[in-house]
Amino acid sequence: MNLDVRRHPGYRHRFNAEPERSTRVREEVASRIPEWQMERDYLNDYRRNVFPKRHIRYRPRAYPASFGTEFTFVCVDDPQYRRDVFSSPAQSRYPVVALESKSHLVKSSVVPEWFEALYFTEQLKMCHRKLKLDDDQTKHAKVLVRRYIGAIVDSVNEEIDASRPEGASRTRIEYTGSMYEGTKFGQPDEFDIMVVIDGSEDIEDEKMTPGYARLRVDQRPFLPYRFSRCLAGDKNINPTKMLDWFYGLVQRGINKISTSALDPVLKVSRHGPAVMVNIKERNGLSIDVDLVLCIQLDQQTYYVAKPYKDYAEEPPDWSLTCDPAMLWRQSFSVTETRTLASIDGAHGCRRDCLRVLKSVFRREPGLSKFTSFHLKTVLLRMFEEEDQWQSSNMGDRFFDLLLRIEACLEDRRLPHFYLPELNLLDGIRHVTIENVRRRVTQLIDNEHERNRILYICL
Repeated sequence: MNLDVRRHPGYRHRFNAEPERSTRVREEVASRIPEWQMERDYLNDYRRNVFPKRHIRYRPRAYPASFGTEFTFVCVDDPQYRRDVFSSPAQSRYPVVALESKSHLVKSSVVPEWFEALYFTEQLKMCHRKLKLDDDQTKHAKVLVRRYIGAIVDSVNEEIDASRPEGASRTRIEYTGSMYEGTKFGQPDEFDIMVVIDGSEDIEDEKMTPGYARLRVDQRPFLPYRFSRCLAGDKNINPTKMLDWFYGLVQRGINKISTSALDPVLKVSRHGPAVMVNIKERNGLSIDVDLVLCIQLDQQTYYVAKPYKDYAEEPPDWSLTCDPAMLWRQSFSVTETRTLASIDGAHGCRRDCLRVLKSVFRREPGLSKFTSFHLKTVLLRMFEEEDQWQSSNMGDRFFDLLLRIEACLEDRRLPHFYLPELNLLDGIRHVTIENVRRRVTQLIDNEHERNRILYICL
């Protein structure tokens, strides 16, 4: 490559502005011997002190996020060697690390060629590797949760079981949510734990509408009333009073274990139907743990104190004939967590696809109305042969999920996986559903837009 630096647009201006420096630099260059005759140390010093560097970064396609190569070109204007001399490329000692955005901001609207050249499955796998939780951070967070939340729950369970009827099992905890399903992405900073009370001996349910029931204590006279402070009317258990009682138990549990100034700071607050405990270490690490009070009546029936959701289209065989404030919502979190935790074999990709989907739908404002629970339901309703969900088919299965989501939005119907008579899209405005459908269709049809969204996840 032959370049004449004097033809550069800024050459004449720079040397005319500093004539004395121009003469000095030219004389110094002319006094040097050609580079190919110099010793290595002398040559490096010559380049470092006399000539500016031009840095060009090139990122190899095979290692897009963890490796970088730096090429340094030095132009020499030497009267004795009448051509530009370029140094040989040298590999940088420092890797080029992809920029991260903690606030989910779009880092670039330009997708590099090396990413667009990858197969779709490879793009998805690369995104999944980026989204996957750090093992060391996850392990540390789980240790904190088990240590401190475990101590709090032990105190809570002791008070709950004080009046436990004979034959009922002790109160236990169930680890649920995305952290234990294997679909969490980002940081291991959110945990969901259910405090499960065995109500099989002294509590009955009266189903009022799909997914909701009224709970009442058994009226047999020899059974103790362990929830006497939470009753309303004719032995019905008031979910609001139950949550108030549970909140007080958690607060007392925190007061018992918060004895050392070296311990993390524990704070309790209300978080919808849950009692949230925040664990904050001195180094700034913060973890939110949602404790959800749950009453179990049999092996598959769990109820939580979540408010009643009035669906737009009520099933014809059901009608609401009681106070909505007295209803308990049926929960399938325990079953869902166990199903998703074991849904993939040695090389399955169901959870990998769900993790990438959740990231895409959370980052895109136009898709936020289609929640993680909606995505999970779509996946659960797509059980197919095991060999179709192998990791090598991740691209095809991801497309199938997008197509299924598009079909549900077009029909404005997504049946609940365990209660198919319930439509999870009821209550969402039709114009909102249509906007989400158009955005999903764009991701299906527009390869460049799909590449851009996936690249943002890196």
